[in-house]
Amino acid sequence: MNKQKQVRSVLVTGGEGFIGYNLSKRLAEKNFEVTVIDSENPMSGFNPLHRTNLEKQNVRIIKDTIGNISKHEQSVKKCDAVINCAALISHLDSMKNPISDIENNTIEQIKFVDFMKQYPQKRIIYTSTRQVYGKQEKFPVKESAPINPVDSNGINKYTTELYYSLYSNIYSLNSLVLRLTNIYGPGMHIRDKRLSFIGWFINRCVTNNPIELYGEGSQKRDMLYIDDLCDTLISSLNSDYRGTVNVGSDTSSSLMEIALLIKRNNPRISILNVNFPEEIKKIDIGDFSTDNTLAKKLFNHKETVNLEEGLKKTIDYYNKNKGYYL
Repeated sequence: MNKQKQVRSVLVTGGEGFIGYNLSKRLAEKNFEVTVIDSENPMSGFNPLHRTNLEKQNVRIIKDTIGNISKHEQSVKKCDAVINCAALISHLDSMKNPISDIENNTIEQIKFVDFMKQYPQKRIIYTSTRQVYGKQEKFPVKESAPINPVDSNGINKYTTELYYSLYSNIYSLNSLVLRLTNIYGPGMHIRDKRLSFIGWFINRCVTNNPIELYGEGSQKRDMLYIDDLCDTLISSLNSDYRGTVNVGSDTSSSLMEIALLIKRNNPRISILNVNFPEEIKKIDIGDFSTDNTLAKKLFNHKETVNLEEGLKKTIDYYNKNKGYYL
C-alpha cells in the first residue's frame, strides 16, 4: 500500500472531550502541530481542565462548532490531516431528544464534510461507534456485519458514515471511518451515567458508592484503554486506506467482571443487582465483541494495557483529580 505525505500538523475536532483531549495531548507530546476546535458543550464531555492542560502544551484552541468550519479556513489549510472526534455520545439522550442528536451528529457533520470536499488531499478520520451494529448474533463482529442500530445515536452516526463514504466516492475525499468500541481511561465524563456505563462505575468507586448492575450484569463488552486507541489513531494518519475499520479489544468481559475488577481498587464499595430500567433495556445491544483483524493489518493496532491495569490507572487518575470531574 502506498503511503501518502507524512502528516505533521493535525486538526482535532471535539479536541476537549474525552477521546479528543487524550489524542491532542498525545499528538503534542509527539511533536505534531495541533489545533483543536470544540464547541465546549459539557453535554458531550468537555471539561475546563482539558482546555487548561492543552494550552500548557501549546495546542491552539478554537471554540466553535464543526458546522462553522468555513469560518476557520486558514486553520484547515495549515493542517495535513483532521481527526474528527466531535459528537454527542449519549444513547439515552439521543432517544429523549432525537432532534438535538441529529443536529449535532449528522447535520453538523454534513456541513463539515461538505466544506472539506475542496481538500481531497487532506487525511480525514471520522470516529464512529460500534453502536451502528446494534444487536448481533455472530461474534466477533466484522466490518461486513449487518447494520442494525437500536437507538437514534446509532442511526445518526451511521448516516454520517454514509456521507463520508459518499464524499469519498464522489469527491475523492481521503476519508477513513473508525468504529470504536467501549473506550475508557482518564478524562472520561464521570459526573453522571449519561455518557457511559464505565464512567459511572468509576464514579461509584471514587465516591464510595455501590455499583448497580442491570439484571445479572452478564452483558459482555470489549473495553479499550484510551492510550491504545490514540496510538492506533495516530498510526492511521499516514495510511492511505479509505473505508471502515473496527477498533477495539480482542477480549470481552461481562459487566459483572468489570465491576469486580473495579472493586479490587476500592474493597469498601458493594455491587448490587437491580432491575433493568425499561428505557435502557429497549436500546441495550446485549453482548458485543469486535473483530480487529483489519485494524491490526493496516495500523498495527494492539492492546498494550489490559483491563485490570487500565482500570487501576483510570481510578488512580480520578482519585487525584475528581474535584475537576464530579
